[in-house]
Amino acid sequence: MNYFQQIFGNAKVRNKVLYTLAILVIFRIGTYIPVPMVNQTALASFSNSANGIFDFINILGGGAFKQFSIFAMSVSPYITASIIVQLLSMDVIPVLSEWNKEGVNGKKKLNMTTRVLSLVFAFVQGLAIAIGLNAYTNGQLLTVTDGNFWPFILIATVLTAGTAILVWLGDQITKKGIGNGISMLIMAGIISQIPGQIATIWTTYTTTPIDWLNIVTMVIVYGLMFALMILVIYMQEATRKIPIQHANVSSRAIGANAKSNFLPLKVNSAGVVPVIFASALISLPITIASFFPENTVAVWINTNMQLTSWAGFSLYIVLIIAFCFFYAFIQVDPEKMAKNLAKQNTFIPAVRPGKATETYLTTVLKRLTFVGAFYLAFLAAIPLIIGMVTGLPASVQIGGTSMIIVAGVAIETTKQIERISSSRQYKGYFS
Repeated sequence: MNYFQQIFGNAKVRNKVLYTLAILVIFRIGTYIPVPMVNQTALASFSNSANGIFDFINILGGGAFKQFSIFAMSVSPYITASIIVQLLSMDVIPVLSEWNKEGVNGKKKLNMTTRVLSLVFAFVQGLAIAIGLNAYTNGQLLTVTDGNFWPFILIATVLTAGTAILVWLGDQITKKGIGNGISMLIMAGIISQIPGQIATIWTTYTTTPIDWLNIVTMVIVYGLMFALMILVIYMQEATRKIPIQHANVSSRAIGANAKSNFLPLKVNSAGVVPVIFASALISLPITIASFFPENTVAVWINTNMQLTSWAGFSLYIVLIIAFCFFYAFIQVDPEKMAKNLAKQNTFIPAVRPGKATETYLTTVLKRLTFVGAFYLAFLAAIPLIIGMVTGLPASVQIGGTSMIIVAGVAIETTKQIERISSSRQYKGYFS
């Protein structure tokens, strides 16, 4: 009750929350607006025989892809573009590397590059999806059958516009609402699918006559989902506190504030980004390959790269671990942190300032990220393994990924609300 009073009792927080909810309502409405010139009957028959690929892509879009709405591709092209731009800005392309070091202006240029690249990816991906779906349904996808290519261009343009709208809506949430806009849209899509996942588990294990073995299995699955959620919440808050001292502060002051004199490093510094990146990367080739079932390469990808196969499962886990290390060192730069500590006349006890501090922080961050990476991999793997063993549908097998994203975004959003509410208490302190 106090938490809701904190939200709705503060006009600034209340307006931000209501603004965010309004944007999310627009997003949910858009998931039900169909793309023009699409035969929904043929699309439904394809989705029922797509071997779970729709369920995998569908989760981030909140059901938009399965209905082939204007938001069918969600923000996946933007995520893919973000991955590529961040990789290329790590001393691969000189111009991007310079922008990455320029501060605010450089970040604006990188963001603009990411948006333009995401539109290119969205158009290409939308065109491939339209052509591939039409081929897979034996030419029954389109309601227009005059043989022209322009319907595919139109569909790709509409899908690209949908992605652009979602990116813009995400920006509006980030600027005027609560939380990171793109993450909030992904979380909203996932939450909209959770009731369906719970219902799927229920219908899978409840039979007539009652099979008590299935009932016990269902209770265990629900229990594991709850236990995983508790683990996610605990690990998202796990922090390594590195003690620090200030050279210009007396020892008496240091002793009085010993509890606050530390440098916090999270066990999972990368947050939910590695899971989102890995999901986006692994879904792209699977999506394209699924629309060309007769191609030799596509057959190999569809056979070996699904999450239900050991090759696809292993690649998914490796991508999560790799992105966890990659993004952790972007979020926490030991070199920059060591320089900032030196500028503030602050040091870590028994560690020399400068290069020695950078090396020490790098070592600590590697160890923490090792634990965090395997924690993320474990959470992503457990539901998949359970699905392989119990035969649960693909829509439920990615529940672990959903939990990581939802819990991570929810915790960060809650912290932002608390920061905004706390800042109000200090308003007018010096006035």
